[in-house]
Amino acid sequence: MHKQINILRCERGRAKLGNMSKTTWYGQIDSGLITGGVPVGLRSVGWPEHELDAILAARLAGWPDEQIRTLVKALMDERQVGAAALTIYLQPAGAGPN
Repeated sequence: MHKQINILRCERGRAKLGNMSKTTWYGQIDSGLITGGVPVGLRSVGWPEHELDAILAARLAGWPDEQIRTLVKALMDERQVGAAALTIYLQPAGAGPN
């Protein structure tokens, strides 16, 4: 079963995390406090809503910035794990897992 992933563009993502300014938003991304965006077009990015929900929950729980950075790194690593699972679709037709 596939999990639905909702992608929020910058404005909606910023609203979810407290209506921060674009400068603050991108500063927090650079500081490792928010996950980086995912390309959704030639010149546009979005953020998986479940990642922003996790960051918001951690903030509400009072986690300090260092714990948030650890969470953000784990969320970014999770993207790679999910992508690695997709490699089965890149195999030639009829080729099964080894």
